[in-house]
Amino acid sequence: MASSVLGGSTDSDWVKNVNMAFTKLSSSPEEKRQVDTFNSSLASLISSITKNDVQSSKTAFVASATAFEKWTNLTGLVAQLKGL
Repeated sequence: MASSVLGGSTDSDWVKNVNMAFTKLSSSPEEKRQVDTFNSSLASLISSITKNDVQSSKTAFVASATAFEKWTNLTGLVAQLKGL
């Protein structure tokens, strides 16, 4: 189920679109670091789900969500995303 939502790899269209947005909206080195962390965690999440590794999936999910949260705070998007 989760793999059908995420796609089988980081080559999925939604990942490419998210990275395009990250590139356009990230200017500081710290913002770019959070994007790198998000992408690394997302790759780990997809891999863990494919292997049915529940614990690693949980860890990777939390890491990717944390990186995304930090990135939205750094870019100022957090205010625009509240309530969505």
